[in-house]
Amino acid sequence: MSVSDIVQACVELNNRQILITGGEPLDRDRQLIKGLLLSLLRLHYRVQVETGGYIPLIGDLESPHLYWIVDRKGPSSKMTRRNLPPEKLIHDLRGKEGALKYVVADEKDLNWAIKDMQLFEDALPPKIPFLLSPIDGTAAHLSWMTEKLPKNLLGRVVFSVQIHKLAEMP
Repeated sequence: MSVSDIVQACVELNNRQILITGGEPLDRDRQLIKGLLLSLLRLHYRVQVETGGYIPLIGDLESPHLYWIVDRKGPSSKMTRRNLPPEKLIHDLRGKEGALKYVVADEKDLNWAIKDMQLFEDALPPKIPFLLSPIDGTAAHLSWMTEKLPKNLLGRVVFSVQIHKLAEMP
């Protein structure tokens, strides 16, 4: 689909919020993605881009209606080495809206996520939360994570769960 086809489909859906995800959106033609984002923002859409966290963000694109969700890969993903370096991500997020997302499978992931969040805690504005998601979505896992989190991070963490896992749906 062309940018204009995508924008037209969004207009026809009559929804004011758009989530761009699936695969890695920033691994596409950067000018094409930037053009799509600019087109949607000009039409006053609220746009979220969910990225795997290993490709730099589009640096010269700032809008209060553009929200970046950047995944930080923990040890269980076996992709930690692909994460953008913290200093690069701090630079990329400067002046932007967004969140850092951590999926936690086990204690090793949680300990890694805590250390990683602490790298960003003072470097990023408080408006950028840390999204923490248990991989299994259970209430027990949420309780365990809450107990393990340092108090200084609790106010900045947003817990997220995959509803289909709680409801035991495929």
